[in-house]
Amino acid sequence: LLKDGLHVAAICDLCEHLCYESRDATETALHVILSGIDTMDNEQLGPYLTTFCHVVDLADSLAAWRIDWALQRLLHVISNNMRYKQATISCMRALLSLCVLSSRPRRWMLHQRALWVKEWLLS
Repeated sequence: LLKDGLHVAAICDLCEHLCYESRDATETALHVILSGIDTMDNEQLGPYLTTFCHVVDLADSLAAWRIDWALQRLLHVISNNMRYKQATISCMRALLSLCVLSSRPRRWMLHQRALWVKEWLLS
């Protein structure tokens, strides 16, 4: 369904429900989502990025772990795909939106800036 961009809001709700207080479900869902972000063309990224942001911003006792786990892997996907400019820009915009809307991912990005600033801004 994500690949086809169908019922994205329902998929987000379902992922949030499944991932709430569950490391296993979170890892499984984010693995699928991140695989899509890694392999899809720019035009197909929207549903994956939307779902990623919803899962990462889920407020439960696993929030800190989830943010660390997911954002580390997203930064890796972005770094590996920087040659695809439009897809990279889409990922960065989604990440920026996530950071604007939620303080937890924003704090993580600021604390982990050594992982991304040099490569993204100086390459």
